[in-house]
Amino acid sequence: MDNRALIPLYLNGDMINNLYTIVIQEFAEIKSETTRKQLTISTITPLYELTCGKIMQGDLNVQLVNEFSSQRIEERVSIVITILSRLKNILNDQSMLKIINNENDVKNIVEFDFVQFTGQLYKNPVIEYIEDIIRVMEMQLAFSPENIGSADESNENKVKTQVLKILKQDMENCKREKCLKFISSSIGTNNTKFIVPLEIKYMADNLDYIEGAKITVLGKVVRISKENENNSNSLLSGTYFDYLDEEYFQEFKNRFLKNTNLIRDYDKNQIEINEPVIEIIPIAMYI
Repeated sequence: MDNRALIPLYLNGDMINNLYTIVIQEFAEIKSETTRKQLTISTITPLYELTCGKIMQGDLNVQLVNEFSSQRIEERVSIVITILSRLKNILNDQSMLKIINNENDVKNIVEFDFVQFTGQLYKNPVIEYIEDIIRVMEMQLAFSPENIGSADESNENKVKTQVLKILKQDMENCKREKCLKFISSSIGTNNTKFIVPLEIKYMADNLDYIEGAKITVLGKVVRISKENENNSNSLLSGTYFDYLDEEYFQEFKNRFLKNTNLIRDYDKNQIEINEPVIEIIPIAMYI
């Protein structure tokens, strides 16, 4: 099936531009265009004016010619989508891009390879669980039988509202200041998974389009886990969310989310990654 009409979902524009410049300098000829322009000024003046009346007849024709040129380097004046397309073509031409389709392709990956794979991506389970907590708390407060804002509002709801505000702020800060790490589905019959950290500011569209969708990822390999290595730390977010475990979540649920079956119990096995992982820096993602 022809999939050349791509819809970009994630574009690290700065990285694409910088990498494109490096690849162009290394592997491709820079095309330039030189334009020459000539400016001519011509005037005719009587000789008697030029000789202060000593020669009374005849005219003098004076011409001033000025030539200048300008050069434009075409490769540097493109939009990021065009640059991405050219970049992929150059990497392919130089046999630098590995297309990952099956377990044999995975085995041939080494660090610093440029790779492209198509699969499903799933969010860090801890981040996803906290987002579920926020949604359930919002629903409970919105549909609470108490008259929110009245003098009868319970202290429990006041505390719950404060905690919800903190959780939402911290989640927004995490998304804005940190990378959200996604983990891929297995490639072929191989158990190896890709870890893909995303910066929200480079999303070309809504983050919801990413999770669970079959998308294509272009990136560069930065780490390949060793055999029998515990890879759970690969999903750490660099925030206090990393220290939450089943006990913390259960205490929180008992206090603030009691009497609801809208959220499951937290299962620490969700973040235990026993399979080999390959971490990549994503350059672009598209469908």
